[in-house]
Amino acid sequence: MLSKKAGEDKIKKEVKKDDSKCEQLEYLINEYSHKDGYREAIAEEIKEFKEVVIDIAEAITNAATTMVDGKRHPHHYRKSKNTLECAKKILLGKQSNISATKNFDNLHEIIIKSLEGLKYIGPLYYYDTAFLIGAHLDKLPEKIYLHAGTKKGAKNMEINIRNKKYIEMEDILCHEIFKKYCLKPYEIEDFLCIYKEELSTIFKK
Repeated sequence: MLSKKAGEDKIKKEVKKDDSKCEQLEYLINEYSHKDGYREAIAEEIKEFKEVVIDIAEAITNAATTMVDGKRHPHHYRKSKNTLECAKKILLGKQSNISATKNFDNLHEIIIKSLEGLKYIGPLYYYDTAFLIGAHLDKLPEKIYLHAGTKKGAKNMEINIRNKKYIEMEDILCHEIFKKYCLKPYEIEDFLCIYKEELSTIFKK
């Protein structure tokens, strides 16, 4: 058993170590928040699908074909037009279910179950499509959903992601810093994806 003094010294050492990581993390969060326009880009996507897209059919059509501001979303440049048209047709057939969705999690599941048999369509597409349709329906993510890049970022932060499709804010080390900058769950998802390599440098020393 550690003596009281030894125990206190150990705690101080661990706090100091974590503080260093948190300070480095805050630098990245500050950069994400203010320098590169990432948050503004997400806000513009939400605004377009909430205020410009006129109805759920148009929201499904644009989201399924990954059209944002009249252009193909860069996440999905490599997907063929035929694949996206097939996805659009399937989702338009689920329009009533999508319209009646209770929350983002329910919407996300509808997208996955509707498209999981379609080739060349995967987790990132499911999330992006659900996000854009959710923006129109005012059903945005309340959790941090994991897909390829975001999952790697979370893993690099040494977050337990085993058998998880999403994580909560409280699962993240130094989560109070994300709250300080008022980042929404979908912005944290974006942050984890963009800064996955930098996070490895900080947390895997």
